[in-house]
Amino acid sequence: MGLIIFCIRIFLPLALLFIVFVSVACTSEDDYKSKALDTLEGFIVDKRETDHEPYQVLVVPDIKKEDIENKSRNEREILAYQNDGVWYSINSKAYKDLKTGDRVKIYYNSNAVLESNPPQMWAEGVEVIVD
Repeated sequence: MGLIIFCIRIFLPLALLFIVFVSVACTSEDDYKSKALDTLEGFIVDKRETDHEPYQVLVVPDIKKEDIENKSRNEREILAYQNDGVWYSINSKAYKDLKTGDRVKIYYNSNAVLESNPPQMWAEGVEVIVD
């Protein structure tokens, strides 16, 4: 009887942990669409890599593509400061698929803002908007 209880105490938590890991690993990349998240549409005006994930994109709402064309990186960053730009942290796969000038829709949780100028947030999802 003691062996059975020992096995249950050891294997049951391991089995539950395994189920949690499998369910997390099997979630779709589009699961963010089913969550109650805030969204922002804007243009990517800058990108920056770090030594490790997450990478970041600087997104500015309420501007036109012409506002960033033929501008230096410094000019685009000033535009971001003036127009409520936000650095969004994203995974490396999304980072590689995005480029400066892309119009995007960002899904994010507004309760998780890092105080900086421009502010920083984690993007739960990113979609490129094709005009």
